[in-house]
Amino acid sequence: MLILAAMPQAARAQVVRGQVVSAEEGRPLPRAFVILQDAGGGELVRARTDGLGRYVLVAPGAGTYTLRTAVIGIQSWVSRPVNVGATDTLDVRITLALRPVQLDSIVVTGDQQCRADPTGGSQTLAVWAEARKALAAVAWTEQSDSLWYHVLQYHRVLNPGTLRPIEGSVNRLTGTSPAGPFLSLNAEELSDGGYVQEVDGGWKPYGPDADVLLSETFANDHCFYLRTHPTDTTRIGVAFEPARGRRLPDIKGVFWLDRITAGLRSLEFQYDRLPWPVSSRHIGGEIDFRQMSNGLWVVEEWRLRLPEMRRRGASAVGDVAVTRYRETGGLVVQLRSRAGEVLTAADVELLMADEADPPGPTPVRGVLRGTVQDSVRGAPVDGAAVFLLDERDRIHDVAFTTPQGWFELHAPEEGRFRLDIHRRGYLAGGSELIYLGDGKVVDTAGRLVRLPSEDPDASGFGRRRREAITLFGFDRLEIQALGAESVLDVLVTIPGVRGHPRARAVVHLNERRCAPDVLIDGIPAVSPVFLITQLAGWVAAVEVFTAPKDTPLEFLQGMRSTAGQCGTVAIWTTSMIADPAER
Repeated sequence: MLILAAMPQAARAQVVRGQVVSAEEGRPLPRAFVILQDAGGGELVRARTDGLGRYVLVAPGAGTYTLRTAVIGIQSWVSRPVNVGATDTLDVRITLALRPVQLDSIVVTGDQQCRADPTGGSQTLAVWAEARKALAAVAWTEQSDSLWYHVLQYHRVLNPGTLRPIEGSVNRLTGTSPAGPFLSLNAEELSDGGYVQEVDGGWKPYGPDADVLLSETFANDHCFYLRTHPTDTTRIGVAFEPARGRRLPDIKGVFWLDRITAGLRSLEFQYDRLPWPVSSRHIGGEIDFRQMSNGLWVVEEWRLRLPEMRRRGASAVGDVAVTRYRETGGLVVQLRSRAGEVLTAADVELLMADEADPPGPTPVRGVLRGTVQDSVRGAPVDGAAVFLLDERDRIHDVAFTTPQGWFELHAPEEGRFRLDIHRRGYLAGGSELIYLGDGKVVDTAGRLVRLPSEDPDASGFGRRRREAITLFGFDRLEIQALGAESVLDVLVTIPGVRGHPRARAVVHLNERRCAPDVLIDGIPAVSPVFLITQLAGWVAAVEVFTAPKDTPLEFLQGMRSTAGQCGTVAIWTTSMIADPAER
């Protein structure tokens, strides 16, 4: 409002302003979106209410408009038409009844039909409307430059036959852009040309950004239906696929929402109706969404796998081969507001509180064992992380090689599996798919290519251990000896440390009984969810400071004012710290 008052053109603008309050108590509602719509219900501009529930909307011109609210999990309110003159400033107070959206009561039956219009079914419409709220909030956040991102992004090139990593790199990115994963055309270009298009004699796949997914064009090109999650009963999905009669390359997938909070959790999609006989099973992406402590919605993590292709013949469109896959992924390590506030996930405890207990041990159906060697010297590679992956890249077992390079992995079922091998100082390696029959033992061998040496202790972890600054520190071998599957498994071995009784992502390091600060490579993390993330070879060391006074001063810089009061957990990745044998 102060900005508008300072602008000369504001006096000639068409302004709608006011306050949003709850109907039940009359209290202001911060962090709600108010949207200005045209006569057909199309969104023209939106504003987010401040701490007192106030909003300001500048109309594109004189005319008749409606106002609509958008709050995740709360039924939307739509105003009667309002007339805005050429020089009007209208005050509209919105009283919003806080009626929750009841996604938990929706029962998904087995006869769901894929409707050409998501509004064709009331239940599908209810779930799709909540997904759209979150997508619109993500798009608004990215376009507003209101946050400072610290992102860890990786790139890998995969062998097209074995999906084994050939090469890869990790980048740390900072700035007001979230550095999202997708190169996206606008919705009309994708509709007219498809999601895979011929460019410079090759084929280029495109991913959908939030603007595309929100567009009327996307809705017209796809049909929608409800889905149940295969393993998580707390989630409900809106699936989509290309509309009947559409022949261009397209995408199909599902939006997963939380049944209780109605919050959008993730989007999974694959490419469909490709112009060449190449399987789309390994081609697609996944995006995880999260609401932050200040109410903003962001993309928290993403994964995208795209093919590189070439034609075998001069003109045969269908004669195309995948030469390799390119996989890009990233996760948001930290978010800051313009005021410098470090934001945390608003719902991490809620997400973890109602999760079912993990299943018990899985019976062993087959064994894959062998050794890992240096490809040049032929010497055994000690401490390499060896993962057992199935054909869908799901991890079923992990082992660390002995000083003799030996490992043994157990398969829970009969099927085809491959190795994925990681060791600091080496390129990632692996194997082709290997069939493991019921009760069979298969011997194999892996080879790793050594990288040029680098600073073995860029984190200072070893120095702090030698100087007894870190009382509770664990390097990779010590973590391995504990049999830890997550950082949380490491923390609970410390005397006096207790897990939160309901939220598995939270532990209590001291008597204050609050969640500790978490740092990734010295950067304050966005949420404690990293404590339960599978180690999977990316954690090289963990430092734990249970008492507030013990946290090193360099860790406290840039953290919140209460930093260290609940204890601090510093997690170091393999890009920052060497294995014990290299220090």
